[in-house]
Amino acid sequence: MIKDRLQREGEAKTKTKTKKKKKEEEKKEEEEEQEEEEQEEEEQEEEEGGLPKRPISHRQR
Repeated sequence: MIKDRLQREGEAKTKTKTKKKKKEEEKKEEEEEQEEEEQEEEEQEEEEGGLPKRPISHRQR
């Protein structure tokens, strides 16, 4: 009885950790994608030789 309860609690903790890891991985992927977009925009700016046509929203924050 106690053993079953401890096992269920352990499984719940494992599920929580797995969810947290997934969220962290998704957050990292989003940040990497955002950085890639920033680099592409900066490269475009350099090629065009001027300011970007539209403001970059994340820099306005």
